[in-house]
Parts: sequence; structure tokens; C-alpha cells
Amino acid sequence: MSNMPAFLAGRRLLRAELPFSDDELAPHLAAGTIRTTPGISTTRAERLLRPARHFCHRCCTTDAHQFQPFPCATCAAPCVYCRNCVVMGRVSSCTPLYTWHGAAPRPRADAGACAFSGTLTLSQQKAADAITARLGQASELLIFAVCGAGKTELLFPAISETLAAGRRALIATPRADVVHELLPRMRSAFPNARVTGLYGGSEDRNAYGDLVISTTHQLRRFHHAFHLTIVDEIDAFPYTFDATLRHAVSEAAHPSACRVYLTATPGRAELARMKHGTLDYALIPRRFHGHDLPELNFTWCTGWKKALEKQRLPKPVAAWCEAQLHHKKPAMMFVPSKTAAETLAAMLHPLHPAITSVHAEDPARKAKVEAFRRGEIPILVTTTILERGVTVPGANVALFGADDNIFTAAAIIQMAGRAGRSADEPDGDVRLFHDGRTNAMFQAGRYIEAMNAGTAPKTI
Repeated sequence: MSNMPAFLAGRRLLRAELPFSDDELAPHLAAGTIRTTPGISTTRAERLLRPARHFCHRCCTTDAHQFQPFPCATCAAPCVYCRNCVVMGRVSSCTPLYTWHGAAPRPRADAGACAFSGTLTLSQQKAADAITARLGQASELLIFAVCGAGKTELLFPAISETLAAGRRALIATPRADVVHELLPRMRSAFPNARVTGLYGGSEDRNAYGDLVISTTHQLRRFHHAFHLTIVDEIDAFPYTFDATLRHAVSEAAHPSACRVYLTATPGRAELARMKHGTLDYALIPRRFHGHDLPELNFTWCTGWKKALEKQRLPKPVAAWCEAQLHHKKPAMMFVPSKTAAETLAAMLHPLHPAITSVHAEDPARKAKVEAFRRGEIPILVTTTILERGVTVPGANVALFGADDNIFTAAAIIQMAGRAGRSADEPDGDVRLFHDGRTNAMFQAGRYIEAMNAGTAPKTI
């Protein structure tokens, strides 16, 4: 079929995922334009009684607990399959993965034309130049930028140059919400390019993209596809905790790819590499509007846990919320748990009937967030699920029970980053209600002080 190169180029797929007949595949297999690799490789133990070691070629896991033996009807022999990526279709010992090795589609000549007409700040431009200088060579670059720095816009020059050169670009993120947010922006910025979005249940799953916006999980289906690989939120769950997702990003990148990592809160590994000079980075300590990050305001809230248990609204919290309502300021109140969110929202309800809570298991989460953005919800009580990605102009932020262990320094920085995003109202209030300051609070405070001084914080 004529669309076979577009379907297979840069991908590594199971036979069941290919919409082609055996007769259509046969000549390509014979010519070597389609090749197969084992879904799972097995290395037999050299010593007696030691178990065999398995490797999944799709998700790259070697965890022995992820491989399950089963009686296989296909090969009529004992097989193992990979449980780690089974949700994407079962990979077993006898199921090969198919890859394309013929001529691949190229972006059209004008695919790199960028419709963005804005002007980058000096820091944004330096970061953009640092990326473009590394295109065409195997390299890594960390963009260390505060929340609200305008990271998306500084990517446009490198994406434009990559597409104009007839190569593919990728923006990967751990969260599907970010894919939904970026997809229309990228389609608007690059109207002549084929821009696709990949996440669980995506309509673009089988479409070829010049510029692909994808969750990191979906990259398990790609192999050496992208010459520009951008990973957003490298410090976010589950990317930081799942080595197979980092392998997926590595496998999706072309061997000569420029790899760009975006974050406001790099982890210990990245900070160590930056310190020792093994990871180049570009620092953007200012938001796009040029104002300082709002500093943290600490307010004692003694016995907040008991107050929750007895359903008594602490006076400092009530006073802060009343002030937000009086001044008609949208506010996000972060809490340590689902129970705390529901309890606190119920206690705040008498102040305003539209105050509500949201958490990861809330089926109405998306609708509530959109209502908050529209101004229909004045105060949204939320778990850490909304510490990233939600931007409401003029919003203020509070952390209830800020001394709880769930509020790490990185989490506090991300939550504080929801305030002061608007150029019209850059001085947001970030209030931490606590029953004793923690190291995480001090670290977050030092981070903000360092960025406002134009320097990279040493620890987070």
C-alpha cells in the first residue's frame, strides 16, 4: 500500500497493529524495507538454578517481575509476555516488532513556516539560540526556566529549522493534559505542518506527524524517528520514577538527535550533572513579563489537622479566603489529600456556594477546572493534582497544611508558580498555612530568592 511508509516510518509495532495483509508485507520483508526484531529477548542463566533474564524491546524493561509465563497458542510452546506495557498490546517471546527501513516521508517544504509573530525576551532568545546551535548533532540541553517563563514560544525557532530541513520533531510530556493544551497552539504556530497528538485513545494514533506532541508512554511505539526531541516536565510523575519511560524517549530519538529537557524544578540527577558540567543548560530566571516571582508568605495555622478532624475552619484560613472573595480574586487552595480537599471545601461553602474541591479521582475534574478558568468557581480547593498546567490570570495561591510531607520543595515551587502569571497582575499572593516550617519551605524560598536575583539555585 502507498501509505505503508507513512504508517510505519519511525515506528516499532506489533503485527496486530499493522493494517496490511501478509501479501502486502511480504515484498517489503523480502527487500529489507521492513524488518522484524523479537518482542522479548531471553538470556539463559549461566549458572544452574538461576532464572533466565528477559528484555522487552518495546518498553525496555528488564524487571523480572514484569515477565509472566503463559501457554501460547501461537507458537504452541511456553512463552513469556511483558506486563509492563501490556495495555498497549501484548508483547511476547514469539511476537516480533516491525520497523520500516525504506525511504521515509519528509515534511513539505514550507512545513517549518512559523506563524508566531511575538518577540522573545532576551533570556528566551538565548535559550532558543542554544537549542538551534545544537541541531544536527547528538547533544543534550536543559532549559531551566521558572514557571511562566514562556518555554513553549522559545521552542519555535528550533522546531521551524528542524521541519524546514525535512526532519521530524517531537514534544513529549508525562501528562496527557499537556498534550491537549499544546496541540492547538502548535497547529496554530505551524499551519503547514502535519501536527499530531498522541495519548491514550488519541484519534491521531495511526497518523504520520511532522511534529508530534505525545505522552511519554506513547513513545514506546517509536524508534529513531525524531531529530529534535523535546521533553517537557522532566521532573514530573511518572517520568521521574519510571526508567522505561526515559528509555522510550531515548529510543524514539534519532541517534543524531538534539535532546532538549524543560523544567522549572530539575531533580538531583540533573542538578548534579549541571554542577559537574556534563549537562549544558540555559537559565531563564524571569517570567515573560519581567517581574519577580512572588515570594512566599508564611502564616501559622496551629493544629490544622485537628481542625480538619473536628470540621472547624481555622481563622487565618477563613480570613484569607474572605479577602479573596471580597477583592474578587480567583484562588487555588492546595491541600495534602482528597479527604482534606472535600472537608475543607465543605467548611468554606458557607462563604460562597460555588466553592468546591477537585482531586485525581473526581470524574468532574476537567469540568471544574474549566469552570474555575471561566471565573464560575471563586476558590478551588485541590490536591497536588493541579500543581502544574493550570493558569488563571490574577490567581492567588494558598497551601493548607504546608508542613505536610507531600509538599516537597519542588511541589511548593510549582504551586507557587500558579500565582503572578499575568503581566497585568504579576504580584500574586502565595500563602503557606503551616504548623511549623519545614526544610522544603526553606528550600522553595531560597529557590525564589535565587531566581529573582538571576542565579540558578544550588539545590531544590
